[in-house]
Amino acid sequence: MPKTVSCGVLLFNEDLEVFLAHATGTRHWDVLKGLADPGESPLATALREAREEAGLDLSGIDLEDLGVLEYRPTKLLHLFAACVARASVEPRACVCSSFFVDERSGHRRPEMDRFAWTPLTAVARLCGPNLRRVLEEQFAAGLADRLSLQTPGKQLTARANTVGSD
Repeated sequence: MPKTVSCGVLLFNEDLEVFLAHATGTRHWDVLKGLADPGESPLATALREAREEAGLDLSGIDLEDLGVLEYRPTKLLHLFAACVARASVEPRACVCSSFFVDERSGHRRPEMDRFAWTPLTAVARLCGPNLRRVLEEQFAAGLADRLSLQTPGKQLTARANTVGSD
């Protein structure tokens, strides 16, 4: 059986945080991602998902294509990444415009219901093990250097081994 491919965006800021969205009705937080519409490119899908799931317009941001990554046995991720100023993305202003019907209540609910800039050390507690692994692999492959993620005197690469360590 062929694997599905979700396309999404990893956003980081100068405070060494990753932008996450809480999946409604679950305990998990996730990156902004989803399946492509017919004929839609991976980049267009990632940009649309950011717009639908959080109300973010990332069309003017230089996104690095991280390629297609192993995620789960039945799913791949095609991710794009960028470093943005923390002040340019205000989690409290984010709004999800994509909905699903809750099986228990029958009501429409947003796919994502909360948003946050999250320290890398909280990833293991908030996200599933597959997302944690993807982040660890990307940092091991030099993602921080490619995105120039740094704070005064500290490169994010020096902190890469802290992904998921509380």
